[in-house]
Amino acid sequence: MPLKLIWISGVAATLALALQAPAQAQQAWEIERPGRSQVSASTVFDTGHAIALRCSGRQAEIVVTGLPPAGPPPGWVSPIYSRTIEVFVDGRRLASSMWLVPEDATVAFYGAPGAFARALRTGQELTLRVVPPEGPATRLVLDLPEDREGLETIFTECGIATTDPRDEALDLAESARRGLPPAYEWKGRPQAMYPSAAQVADVKFGLAVVSCMAAPSGRLSDCRADYSAPAGYGFDDAAVYAVRRARLKPLKGSEPRPISFTMRFLLQ
Repeated sequence: MPLKLIWISGVAATLALALQAPAQAQQAWEIERPGRSQVSASTVFDTGHAIALRCSGRQAEIVVTGLPPAGPPPGWVSPIYSRTIEVFVDGRRLASSMWLVPEDATVAFYGAPGAFARALRTGQELTLRVVPPEGPATRLVLDLPEDREGLETIFTECGIATTDPRDEALDLAESARRGLPPAYEWKGRPQAMYPSAAQVADVKFGLAVVSCMAAPSGRLSDCRADYSAPAGYGFDDAAVYAVRRARLKPLKGSEPRPISFTMRFLLQ
């Protein structure tokens, strides 16, 4: 079951491969309420790109449209796959560069929406560096709206905290891809049960992004699902339960730090 894109009015799939100057956004974040318990704040840029912060129930999402299209890796069977887009707000790089792609290859959802939302709340300039599997990267520079009232509405209605130390959580797999020293390594990767609600609904694929605080001993605490897809089928709860029961290898001389882990589900 692929991710579903809620319509954002005024969003076009116009593609801009290179920007000579920062793209200009609307003057404000526009609020929409497309359905019950759903609210979004979006802005459209003069290049045709658009970005939205939204929530359905209590799960926050960040979605960007109008990106250079990206297809799944060779042999990939799930309709949900990831791509690499580095995120900078006012020159500060966000920890995660994992984005999830739904059925539209020019659309992507950020794997750590809370961290991104907090950066957007105070930031002036957003830079997305789209890194393809091969060839040169595409750099998009987007000036953010000065009027933040729409974003504040989402923070209030979705219950998004204004600060969180886990904004610096680096995905354990991503640290290896970036050639960084491992923050931690698993003694054994967490194994989760496939959610019964997803089985009943015949949802064959899913994922959840979980963050925790990791002690130097390898013990995990304060774990939670930052994002899951498709939402509402229990992938978040199943992943958190599995990660809480797992342990990391101790890391000598390490201070407690936030870590993130992406768990993928496949119905056999």
